[in-house]
Amino acid sequence: MDQIGIIPYKNSLDHILDEIKLVELYLGLAVIQYRKNLKEKKSQNGLEPESNVYDEFNLESKYISSNSQHNSYQKLQSTIINYSNKIKQRKKSSLQKNIQLSLEQLCNSFALSEFEKSVITFCLANEIDTKFEKLYSYLQNDTTKRQPTVGLFLELLCNTKQEQLSNKRYFVNDSLLVKYRIIELDDNPIYLSKSLKLNFDVLDFLLGHNQWNVRFQAFSYMLMPKNIKNNSELELFAEIREKLFFAIKNNLQYNSQSLYYVVGEQGIGRKTLVKSICHELNYPLFVIDIQKLVNSDNNLDEVISYIFRNAMLYKAILYFDNFDTLFENANDEEPFKKTKRTLLILLLKTISKYDKICFLAGKDSWNRQLNNSVNIIEFSMLSFEQRKKIWSFLLENKFADNSILESLADKFRFTPNQINQAIAVAQNNSENKKTISITRDGLYNGCLSQCNTNLEKLAKKVSKKYFIDDIIISNDKKQQIHEIISFVKYRHKVFSDWGFDKKIATSSGINILFAGDSGTGKTMTASIIANELKLDLYRIDLSSVVSKYIGETEKNLDKIFKEAQTSNAILFFDEADALFGKRTDIKDSHDRYANIEVSYLLQKLEEHQEIVILASNFARNIDDAFLRRMQFWIEFEFPSENQRLEIWKNIFPKDAPLSEDIDFEFLARNFIITGGNIRNIALTSAFYSATLDGLGITMQHILSAIKREYQKIGKPIHNNDFEKT
Repeated sequence: MDQIGIIPYKNSLDHILDEIKLVELYLGLAVIQYRKNLKEKKSQNGLEPESNVYDEFNLESKYISSNSQHNSYQKLQSTIINYSNKIKQRKKSSLQKNIQLSLEQLCNSFALSEFEKSVITFCLANEIDTKFEKLYSYLQNDTTKRQPTVGLFLELLCNTKQEQLSNKRYFVNDSLLVKYRIIELDDNPIYLSKSLKLNFDVLDFLLGHNQWNVRFQAFSYMLMPKNIKNNSELELFAEIREKLFFAIKNNLQYNSQSLYYVVGEQGIGRKTLVKSICHELNYPLFVIDIQKLVNSDNNLDEVISYIFRNAMLYKAILYFDNFDTLFENANDEEPFKKTKRTLLILLLKTISKYDKICFLAGKDSWNRQLNNSVNIIEFSMLSFEQRKKIWSFLLENKFADNSILESLADKFRFTPNQINQAIAVAQNNSENKKTISITRDGLYNGCLSQCNTNLEKLAKKVSKKYFIDDIIISNDKKQQIHEIISFVKYRHKVFSDWGFDKKIATSSGINILFAGDSGTGKTMTASIIANELKLDLYRIDLSSVVSKYIGETEKNLDKIFKEAQTSNAILFFDEADALFGKRTDIKDSHDRYANIEVSYLLQKLEEHQEIVILASNFARNIDDAFLRRMQFWIEFEFPSENQRLEIWKNIFPKDAPLSEDIDFEFLARNFIITGGNIRNIALTSAFYSATLDGLGITMQHILSAIKREYQKIGKPIHNNDFEKT
């Protein structure tokens, strides 16, 4: 029940102004005592006393009753006691009405003593009214000292010398005020002469401005509860959220420490889930991007103090994003490694003493060598059904054809953020933005824009020019290609809808083997599959993968498969027998490590969720363990005469000027070569024609190109092959 006649504070500023009046009264006592001592010294020396500097503040009329029978010092003492009691009563009444007072919140958050609170209010007075600068200068007998010093505080707030010596501990580096940079001390070498100033961020908090420090905006931001959107309408990790919600609620209730490491792909929804919980519990979320912090040019000690101070100030839940940036990486340069090590040690040391809730987030698994008690929460990649649910939710009323949703959800293993961005790209590229029209091609292009492009550093992107009607092979082989495409299109139905993912312990990835001589259509078929499925195709350069150094090949393979998983691309291993060759009997250490590489590659193939195509001229040289894991195996044979005839007739573009003397039947009958050879010959003959006269490609140009192709592939040239019978 409220006390009768006690008016609660309207807000924090109302309370602060009352505290500043109390500071003014305390300084009045100090001035009276100072003038008394000064007057005694001057009378002893026969000097005139100076005017009363403090009289200009009209204390007599403002705070002291005119009928008081005591002297000014006693009057002020009595007034201070009464005023202090009044402030206490108003604070109590304010708290009963749930009126938050920032100064009290600051002191409670850091468990500050009354002495430390007084230091803050005396510094705060200087920021509220410049008249206090004159007072501090007067009391320190130095017009240049406009800020209170350590020595002045000890004199003002301590009654005895012993108390002064004891209270010096409040200004040392490990004290709460200094460690969390609530106050700032200048670099004066004389300890008692160090001047004190309230930190700008703390002042900002006390006055309720809540302006973020420009210096730290590059790597951090605070989300207040009212500004956090509630994302519960599309809850993807309900089980994780429920457990986490009650754990955090329990931590907050009992004010206990808890450290969580959330692991998962960027954009999977880790931060979104934590934000949702903060919204429901009405707590701010303080987000710090470790990757940006490491790359910034900041004093790490100062930054860490700033982070944990502001988290305590605002009673915020801490979230360190990209924390795994600090894990060891052999590719880092030494100065960068040193910065990461320093920050990691500093962070973990501070977190171990932090008694609140803290989240660390990363893509890589927690490094157990860090030896921290941490709760690990894993966010697995979204299932097909979850991805479909997000596409459906975000495309509501924007795309009429819902049949595409299953295709997008199956082909692109995106995070929620990537799906949202893909739709945004499709919308921005739409010709008619007013009607919010999104086309099928627009959505596919939007998806491709979100695919990880880092794979281009490790592999070569293959052009997708061909469709299934462009390749000339037997009908049975074409049917196999159709089966591969159908397998990809409907795997979600078999694995997800029909439950084969629970019944059969296998990956939903697809492994394909193309076997046959060079030029028989292996690369072209890989390109056709990628084009039909609207996926990118990357050819792996084995020279950049296989290494003579032990363990390096595995590292290179790990990079490729990891990037491919987030690239939503098809991996194409040409001349695969060089990497997927048969394991041998162990005769020396080289054989043992070669076999380890093969075993490691087997493991990666089984784990991979996307499409892998192996192409080999010598399929029988590939290890049987790989062959057993192939869902599809297509043997590409030398084209028959009829097939060669079709290839010759279709190899030249429509705009190519062909002479009437070209005998395609003769070419198909006399030259037993592959489609790849025919392609090279057609191109070479075109350049022969363009170089000589440019009038048209003749039979002679083609025959000359065939001879050059025979020389290149080492095939003997028989003159009678070039003569018509």
